[in-house]
Amino acid sequence: MSLQFSYLSVYDGKRFCMGAYESGHPDEYNARELIAADEYFSKMVDSLGDRANIMVDHYDFDTGTGKDELAEKSHFAIIRDYDDLVLGTNCCEFIYRDDVEQGEHLVFP
Repeated sequence: MSLQFSYLSVYDGKRFCMGAYESGHPDEYNARELIAADEYFSKMVDSLGDRANIMVDHYDFDTGTGKDELAEKSHFAIIRDYDDLVLGTNCCEFIYRDDVEQGEHLVFP
């Protein structure tokens, strides 16, 4: 089984403003719909106006066999917990693991 997820982030042209995990691999159209539907994302994008840049990174995590149940249970919470556990160690964040393959990288104003 492969777990597909994405990370949507908003930049103001100079620095990161906010981001969130999303299930699946949304394209630009779907990402715009997700942002418009989310109160915090839409407020951030509206406040930045023309300076707002949206980035969407797609990822695939090969769960292998026997890990399906774990992958289906609140996988974003698991990813955040994993990142918290490796903070300050020599281990990499979840999205940089060898068993996570990055797919598309979208950027649009």
